[in-house]
Amino acid sequence: MKRIVLAHPCYGSLDAEVNKALRVAMMSAARHAEWIGDVSTVRVGWVGARNLAVKSALQDAPECDGIVWVDDDVLLPSTAITRLVGYDKDFVTGIVFQKADGFNPLVARWNGNGFAWWKQYPENVLAPADGCGFGCCYTSTTMLKAIEKLPDFKKDGWFNQFRSGHFGPQSDECSDTDMSEDFSFCMRAKLAGYQLYADTGLLCSHMIGPKYSTRETFAKFLEEKERDEMELKDKQLATLRILDASAA
Repeated sequence: MKRIVLAHPCYGSLDAEVNKALRVAMMSAARHAEWIGDVSTVRVGWVGARNLAVKSALQDAPECDGIVWVDDDVLLPSTAITRLVGYDKDFVTGIVFQKADGFNPLVARWNGNGFAWWKQYPENVLAPADGCGFGCCYTSTTMLKAIEKLPDFKKDGWFNQFRSGHFGPQSDECSDTDMSEDFSFCMRAKLAGYQLYADTGLLCSHMIGPKYSTRETFAKFLEEKERDEMELKDKQLATLRILDASAA
C-alpha cells in the first residue's frame, strides 16, 4: 500500500462541489493507499506552491511514496485518486481539459521542437505521454529525488520555468513565452529518465465559473470548428463559381 500526501493548491474560497468530490475521492482511495500528510498551499503562486509542496513532502513526510496533485478548480470522479496510485508508475496523469482555446486535453506529445496537444489520444488506456498539466496527477518521491540530482537543478526548483527556446526553436503550436511550470517539471522528469503516463480513462472536469470544461466540451468545439470550416469552404467555392461565370 502506497503512503501518499495531498497537494491541493488553493487560490480563494473552495467551490463546494469541487471540495466534496475531492473528499469522496480521498476516502475512496483510503482502501488502496495510506494518507500520511497534506502539503497544500493557500494563495501562493503556481511555481512557488508546487515547489513548496515538494519540499514539504520530502522534509515532513520522508517516508511517503508520492504526492497526489489536485488543483482547486478540477472536479474529480470518485475513482480518480484510486486510479492514479493503483499503477506501478512514478508519474501518472488523468485527463483535464483546457478552460478555453479549444478545450484541448491538457496532455501533450513532444514533437521535436515543442509540445503539441495530444488531441487524438487513445481512449481508456494507460499510455506514454510527454507533458501534462498538474490538475490531477501523481508523482513518486523516488522521481522527485532523482530530479534533485540533475546537473542544472537549482535548490527547491522542481517546477522552475524553463526560458522560451531552452530546448531549441519552438513549434507554431507552442507559445513564445516561458515554458509553464508543469511542463517544465515534465521535461525535468524526462531528463532524469522517467516516463509520464496518461490514464485516458480518468476524465476530469475543469471549472469555468459555474460550469466545467469536459470531454463533451472538447468534442463540441471540434464539431463547431469543422462546421465553420465547411461553411467557409462553401462560400469560397461559391465565390469562385461567380468569378468563373464572369470571366466566361
